Parts: sequence; structure tokens; C-alpha cells
Amino acid sequence: SGEEYVGEFKDGEYDGKGKHTSPNGNVYVGEWKDGRENGQGTQTWKDEDAGVFAKFKGEWKDGKEWNGIFYYTDGSILVRYVNGEWIDPPPPLKQTPTKNTTKSKSPHSSKTPHIVVLKYLKSY
Repeated sequence: SGEEYVGEFKDGEYDGKGKHTSPNGNVYVGEWKDGRENGQGTQTWKDEDAGVFAKFKGEWKDGKEWNGIFYYTDGSILVRYVNGEWIDPPPPLKQTPTKNTTKSKSPHSSKTPHIVVLKYLKSY
């Protein structure tokens, strides 16, 4: 399957420190509790189609980003999380582009519209 975990276990679950690599190349290195990301850790996405951000670094809680920063591939900050809330800038409104909608391009990627990247981020 290409999935790999190297790290500590407790009661058959990822628990403690470990590294998880997904079949698509995404990697999480950090702390786990009850099989979920929990504590300090870094998730790195390899999906070049998204292309706008490279990683989230910070605190995780119950498998979700809690306090930390999403970084663009060039190291600049995309968005911050504080207590599980997406801030700076605030999360986008849910939108569905129509054929009459103009998609703005990211200044960091000539091929990825913002709307696609933000939907990709929200899936995590």
C-alpha cells in the first residue's frame, strides 16, 4: 500500500512519537495519542498539484491543526491556526465557481487558483 509508520504504539494505536508516511508521499512527524496526531508535529504535503503550501507546523489536537502555521513552499506564511480556528486571514466563504466567475491566481503559483487550494486545505 505504500503506507508506513515508524514510532511508538500503545494498545495497538500510534501513541507517543512517530513518523507516518502516506502512499501519496505526505509525511507527518510528531506526537500521537490514541492513533491521531496530538501534540507537537509537522505535516508536509507532497501534492504538487496544490503547489501553494508545503507544511503545517505546530500543535495538533485530536488529529486536527490546533495552534500553528501553514507555510507556502517558499517559507512564507499562508495562514495561522489558534485554538483550532483559522485566522490571519480568516477562512474563505464557501463558494462554487461558475463559468461566469473569474478565478484569481495565487502570486505563488501560476497554475493553481486560490479556490482550489483552499478547498484542498479544508479537507484536512
